[in-house]
Amino acid sequence: MTNTALNVEKPTKNIMLASDAYTPASKLAELAKDTSQQVREAVAEHPSTPAYALKTLGRDENATVRSGVAANPSAPIPTLQALTKDETSLVRSTLAENPSAPVSSLETLAKDKNEGVRRSVAKNPSTPASTLAALAKDDSPYVRGEVAKNSHTYAVTLDTLAKDEADWVRTELAGNPNASTSTLEALSRDDDSLVRSEVANNPSTPAAILDTLAKDESSEVREKVADNRSTPSHTLESLSKDESFTVQEKVALNSNTPPDVLKEMAGEFSYEVAKNPSTPIATIQELATNSGGDGPLGAASNPNTPADTLDSLSKNAISDVRCGVAENQNTSLSTLEFLAKDEHDAVRLGVANNPNTPQETLGDLAKDVSGDVREYVARNPNAPESALAELSKDNNAETRGYVAQNPSTSQETLNTLGADSSDLVKNRATEAISSRENEHETVSLEGINETAGAKGSPPEVSEPKANDPGISAMDERRESAAAWASMSKGEAENSASQTIERSSLPDVKSGEKSRELGD
Repeated sequence: MTNTALNVEKPTKNIMLASDAYTPASKLAELAKDTSQQVREAVAEHPSTPAYALKTLGRDENATVRSGVAANPSAPIPTLQALTKDETSLVRSTLAENPSAPVSSLETLAKDKNEGVRRSVAKNPSTPASTLAALAKDDSPYVRGEVAKNSHTYAVTLDTLAKDEADWVRTELAGNPNASTSTLEALSRDDDSLVRSEVANNPSTPAAILDTLAKDESSEVREKVADNRSTPSHTLESLSKDESFTVQEKVALNSNTPPDVLKEMAGEFSYEVAKNPSTPIATIQELATNSGGDGPLGAASNPNTPADTLDSLSKNAISDVRCGVAENQNTSLSTLEFLAKDEHDAVRLGVANNPNTPQETLGDLAKDVSGDVREYVARNPNAPESALAELSKDNNAETRGYVAQNPSTSQETLNTLGADSSDLVKNRATEAISSRENEHETVSLEGINETAGAKGSPPEVSEPKANDPGISAMDERRESAAAWASMSKGEAENSASQTIERSSLPDVKSGEKSRELGD
């Protein structure tokens, strides 16, 4: 391999490491010093990057890297406060959108000379309502529009913005679920059809207003009403006869549409009706056998389609139909076993992804010729240990990484993956091992505490002997707990003088054990 190839490969590998959710903090701190801007940027955005590394990256010469720190919700408050005065508007704008930004920074940035920065403040869900009220008077309609859309804006401020001269502001307000009924009613009569469309799309719009908008001259407005899950059934029934094909199509997909209306629409909208969970079972079964339309495709993905109907659809000539059956959680085990041998990779992938697929079938799919199918077996929490052990040797690092994350993977396989040649796999395995140790230790300590609560304080736990490295502190703690549990009440009282307080036990729940094994 040439030096050029090595130089290209290393940054790519480091970028992947810096972006991976399971990379330990110690490694991220090391990558924070990387010469590649892209690597440092990924580290700056990573939620597990240590505070001291973020502080350094907050002073990076590259604005994009500093912007990554500004966006990081885990960044220390002093670092974020320092970035409030950054010379680059990109950094200030990114900070203004960070939900963890200090209130003092948001208040300062609300007065920034840059419109984009003020717009970001107006968008931030953590911006105080009083600051939003001030921004509601901003010269920029885009800033006022973000205020109108913000779920934390005062109701009185929203009511004022309903009269804004800018169509953009009223349109954004019309979609806000917190808009008052009076505001929505006023906006439902707006001259701009886009404003009325947003009212029609708002899940908080009252039924009476939706009923009125169902008669709107604009078909786009009526489409939104037909698509709204808050629209009452009688309104949908009226819209089922709308002159617009798209409006009728939305009605056929809406779960609030009455079953008898869906049955009437089945002829023209077979796919939509067959897919709708509110469609009567008899209608779904009828549409599933209709080879002349898209009914089988819709029925295959309907969560209410009976298992026997899905079994029939599993033999459909169209692979998309069989895919729907393979992914459907109503599909019987025997049908899933049948589809696991399908000639199309996508169908077998659906079986591998189905939480109801039998372990034996998943074991067979673990040897599939398709790497995508094997990857989905590795993701499936029901995959047998033997299959996961086999997949831990897969030539695809991503598949091995999913094995490391799978809760059904054996400890032995996890230990092996902890020494994997891929840093990505190794990090995920290390994280899984640490997580299991924490969980196991927490359960053990809870058992000790429960016993101690019943009989007094637990006996003193000594540290492992220096000449006996095979005995861990946790092993001794378990033995002490077992001995304590077997004591009589009198014995427990006699040993009280040799006990330690419950509060001196390691507080595993509060995170005493660090996630980063390398620290």
